[in-house]
Amino acid sequence: MLGDQWKILVEHFAVISTAVTAGLGALVVIYRKALTPMIKLVRKWNQTVEKIDKIFTEVTPNNGSSIKDIINSIDKKLVEFSEMQKAVLADDDKALFKTDVDGNCNWVNRTYSRTVERMPSELMDHGWQNAIAQEDREYVVKSWYNAVKERREFTASFTFETPGGRRIPAVVRSYKMTNSRGEVIGYLGSISILETN
Repeated sequence: MLGDQWKILVEHFAVISTAVTAGLGALVVIYRKALTPMIKLVRKWNQTVEKIDKIFTEVTPNNGSSIKDIINSIDKKLVEFSEMQKAVLADDDKALFKTDVDGNCNWVNRTYSRTVERMPSELMDHGWQNAIAQEDREYVVKSWYNAVKERREFTASFTFETPGGRRIPAVVRSYKMTNSRGEVIGYLGSISILETN
């Protein structure tokens, strides 16, 4: 009787140990086939992130300037250049304006402001429309926003009207401004005042 129980116990042990061995074998295969490449990928990613961090924090090319310093310097020079351009264009003999990509005015020079006898702030966004004579306004606004929608340049002849009622015939031309990828980022326009008799 004791021998039969012992035999059953040995058989159960054999089945259990075989199952455990098979389970461990499966885990080893999973580890080798799936986890090992994943672990290597994670390690590689961490190494890449560390290299990128090192570039931005520790690398000091160009006589001790980090890449971040160089980018900040370029950005500062671009802002300075933009401000210089605005200063030069502010007193240009020609009335000039700039818009965003949607055609909304975001800068005018002093000549434009003086010509239509309005403050620059009055011409911002959609305010420029109020400087156009009533009979031309709808046509000009519609033509302008169609040109902007189609991302093309714009030319139109129409009349401005000052708050005092003085009428100023003009030709307006706008040119697309694009970024390095060729995408339109806004428009720069000029206003030529026509001589009246």
